[in-house]
Amino acid sequence: MQVKDVEKLTGLSTKAIRLYEEKGLIEVARNPVNDYRDYSEENVRQLRLIKLLRYLEFSLAEIKDLLALPEEDLQSALREKKRGINQQAEELTDKVDLLDQVVRDLGKKEDWLEEAQDSIAFVESGEFQDLKQDLEDALLPSIWMTFLQSLMASGPILWLFTRIQQGRQENLFLLAVVSLLATAWITLIWRDYLVTWWKHRDKVRQKNRSQAWWIPIGFISLVGGIAYFVLVGWLTERIFLPSDWLFYEYSTGLGKVAIFFIMAFLAFLLGKLARLVKLSWKYWTH
Repeated sequence: MQVKDVEKLTGLSTKAIRLYEEKGLIEVARNPVNDYRDYSEENVRQLRLIKLLRYLEFSLAEIKDLLALPEEDLQSALREKKRGINQQAEELTDKVDLLDQVVRDLGKKEDWLEEAQDSIAFVESGEFQDLKQDLEDALLPSIWMTFLQSLMASGPILWLFTRIQQGRQENLFLLAVVSLLATAWITLIWRDYLVTWWKHRDKVRQKNRSQAWWIPIGFISLVGGIAYFVLVGWLTERIFLPSDWLFYEYSTGLGKVAIFFIMAFLAFLLGKLARLVKLSWKYWTH
């Protein structure tokens, strides 16, 4: 294949192709008849990869090393490059925020330059970087919390189907509307998790492993909650009710026990929230 054909296939100029050949990035065979360069399909693939890596701002020396790697190692190198680009994007975002502050304060505040200097010192400090990292880790969704939120949101849906199965029509329309909202909420929860997992899969996997203790706790809580209501219903019908009962209501004591479990669960969730608030307050008050 001639160089003009390679130009069309890769979008590279002849000058660039010759440069990559001179730097040893590709090896081109010679036609034994006329000694012209004879580019192969492998050369085209290599040049396309070189063009991609150059677009990602790899140096020629780095590209030469990357071309010799197997695909798995190349994938790891690209992931590392992605982390570096994300870091650069965060730094550029900080600079844009600083520019917004300067443009807003310039001409309005006499000490705008001192405030800008303080902002730079804060952004470059290790304390700010620790804050960003802690908040990013805390806000990352985990598979266990996603499951828990889905179970909590599925309550109205299960209640709706139970009502329909029992033939009960009261408040059915309102329950159907709430169930539709719950379905949309569950969809958004899983969409957020999957999108975040795709962008930050390594961090999400690490958080999933660190929160694996949610499995036994969630299982015990689920089984315990079901067992509680089943046991209360069974004891009520078998022991405490007369044989000719028409209807009954739970006693105040049983209601207090249920409220205790609900309050304990809410206290646990509020404790997790307080930890995040305390984490943010710890850094912003310094």
